[in-house]
Amino acid sequence: MKKMRSSSYSKKLIHCLSGAILLLTVVFIGAVIFYFRRFDQTLAKENQVRLAETAQQITSHTQTIIQDTQTSLEVAADALSSIEGSGNKISYLSHVRKKPGIAFIGYADRKGTLWTPDMKRRDNISKEPYYINACKGKAVITDVQRKILEDRAASGIIFSIPVEGEKGLPDGALVAMMDIKKLQDALSISSFNGNGYAYMIDAQGELILRTKSMDYNNYFRVLENNIFDGDYSLEKVKDDIDHNRKGMTLYDHLGTEQYAYYQPLGFHDWTVVNIVGKDAVSANTAVLTKELAMLSVSCVVIFVVLLTTVVVSLAVSKNQQHIAEMKSTFLANMSHEIRTPMNAVTGVSELLLREDLTAKQREYVETIDHSSKSLLVIINDILDYSKIEAGKFTLIEEKYSLRSLMTDITALTVLKIGDKPVQFYVDLDEDLPALLYGDMARVKQIMVNLLSNAVKFTERGYICLHLHGSMENGRFLLTITVEDTGIGIRKQDMNRLFNSFEQIDSHYSHSSGGTGLGLAISKNLAEMMDGSITVDSVYGEGASFSAVICQRPVGEEKLVQLSWPTERVLAVYEPDKDLCALYEKTLKDYQISYRLESDQRKFLKNVVQERFDFILADQETLSKVKSTCIKGPYKSIVLLRQEEDPYGADEAAVYSPLFCFGLESLLYSGKKDAFDSVEQFNISMIQPIPEAKVLIVDDNKINLGVAEALMAPYQMQIDCVSSGREAVEAVKEYSYDLIFLDHMMPEMDGIETLKAIRSLPDAEKKRIPVIALTANVTKEAQELFKKKGFDDFMPKPIDIQLLDQILTRHLPYNKR
Repeated sequence: MKKMRSSSYSKKLIHCLSGAILLLTVVFIGAVIFYFRRFDQTLAKENQVRLAETAQQITSHTQTIIQDTQTSLEVAADALSSIEGSGNKISYLSHVRKKPGIAFIGYADRKGTLWTPDMKRRDNISKEPYYINACKGKAVITDVQRKILEDRAASGIIFSIPVEGEKGLPDGALVAMMDIKKLQDALSISSFNGNGYAYMIDAQGELILRTKSMDYNNYFRVLENNIFDGDYSLEKVKDDIDHNRKGMTLYDHLGTEQYAYYQPLGFHDWTVVNIVGKDAVSANTAVLTKELAMLSVSCVVIFVVLLTTVVVSLAVSKNQQHIAEMKSTFLANMSHEIRTPMNAVTGVSELLLREDLTAKQREYVETIDHSSKSLLVIINDILDYSKIEAGKFTLIEEKYSLRSLMTDITALTVLKIGDKPVQFYVDLDEDLPALLYGDMARVKQIMVNLLSNAVKFTERGYICLHLHGSMENGRFLLTITVEDTGIGIRKQDMNRLFNSFEQIDSHYSHSSGGTGLGLAISKNLAEMMDGSITVDSVYGEGASFSAVICQRPVGEEKLVQLSWPTERVLAVYEPDKDLCALYEKTLKDYQISYRLESDQRKFLKNVVQERFDFILADQETLSKVKSTCIKGPYKSIVLLRQEEDPYGADEAAVYSPLFCFGLESLLYSGKKDAFDSVEQFNISMIQPIPEAKVLIVDDNKINLGVAEALMAPYQMQIDCVSSGREAVEAVKEYSYDLIFLDHMMPEMDGIETLKAIRSLPDAEKKRIPVIALTANVTKEAQELFKKKGFDDFMPKPIDIQLLDQILTRHLPYNKR
């Protein structure tokens, strides 16, 4: 009877505690919803005012640039009217052409013949509207146009200014193109501490200028894929822009809410669109700080109550399996209610840290931010471990890219290392496959846990992530090894490493935080993948954790494909001794001929005395190399440190943590003499083929312009279209000798377009050679295009020598 009463009391206690937690959670969620609605209203008003100010600055700056350019050209036109002789006028225009932003300038006489220092040929523009209006005495500014000059293609706005004759009547026109990039300064006016960005579009939404790339070259198409908030809609945006009205909209773009403010530019039908993420602005920071603190306290209370309930449940239950299942179910049901407000607390605290706070406010917010993030990690770890413990954890397997995984892991680890004097390096086995089949998220979790552990206990030296793959008994085993030069582990603590809720070094653990679950979770995940985790360490010198997991390779493609010509030699300068050793291992693994030096003076002496095909060093050292006398031609490559931005390099670069990836992308040669072949070919070898008619298909207008400009020396008749449907219609209407067809296009991709062309009733059109124009350069892609019926393959970026070879093979006029 006593046991029955005790059991009944325990059940009532659990029910009461659960009810209290649920009630408290509901109240908390209601308060959070009210808070964020109020915050959103304040934020929207603040955003609109600041976005409008930025848009007005962009508009004013743009109008000033255009007006100043027109005024300058009007002065030049007045001077031109007093200069006699075409040669003198051309000489004067050459001087005017040197002004910043002028991409092209010329003088059109009474017959419309255009005299210009930018082109040797004489175009006739007598039928151009801007010339006709200038001859009537009207200055004209056109929309964006393109011109193919002698050595380049230019895009910009054409100014047509009347040039007066002897009797004060128009005697021709001064025609000049202002490079559209001159307006880039206006568009780049910073807003929201650099978080805002802007576009300049026309009435149809077509992109004119940008400060940030977008998925398509049409802003309306971008909006079609977004979810609008409240009363905002794409139709309202289009209607406002069509009627030259200002406005603002809020939408969800790839999971990020963004405000977009649009304002007519006052020039043609162009519009400035200024965009900022919803979380980039915060108003009333002092009030928000207090409210945020209250939210954080509420979250902590909920979490304490939750843990208390779990502890009571553990104390009153005798069946351990039942406890694990109950805990897992309870935590699973509660996790989304807790993690949602906790994520909000974390996000808003980070937002507040961007504001101009007082020192005390910043200290409060930083405390909230650090505590909330730590609490969120604890909740996630407890939930994962409870699922594993209850046997409800499942792996979701699918094909994934090992390269993508390593890129993500590298970026995350470098961020965690921060300002520590610790070098991070990735060492990849040359036999690793490019694609694997398994649960990428959990493989990534194992890597993150092992690397986070290394970062926590390493204050100087290096951390190296080794990846090795091998086949054993018909299974592919992926070995993940994290080696560090941290504090190491005592022998007596080895057996406690993988225990749950346990941290072996109190000094580092208390300062760094954590649940002590990371290694325990990693061990369980490895075992679920038919593997294990081992550790080797010398206390005071460092540790090495190795996780072996079973994955399945997909395809034959290797992760790193380096075929190094034996006669090519690479010179590398790296002052860090640890990195030198790691680089040397990679270079030897891939059989690359090299000279590696850690002393800058010796390195510079080597590059002067010996001949190298490639020189790899930091930017400062490369500058010194360029100032010395080097034997023979060479290619310089910047070696970027882990603290530098690997995506912001304007020239050839290798990112030090992913050393082998950089070598593959920059130095890979498909055949022994590929480098010599490229160097020997030059534009003077090109033979014009004006009889040929070519169609280029690409949905990216910039790519179209580049392809057209590269083919200009051949003097072919070139048509450009930006979609598969337009390509099919063009083939129906005109006769082409060759088609360059992009693969990845919306609505109708390259393969579908090719199929439609091959299905045309005209037998001649069916036989037109079609070249796949694509950035996918893998062997599998080439085989796919060949299988689908493409006649040849042109990778991006376009190589002029390969282009010449393709034209030679497929054009009947170009058989040499």
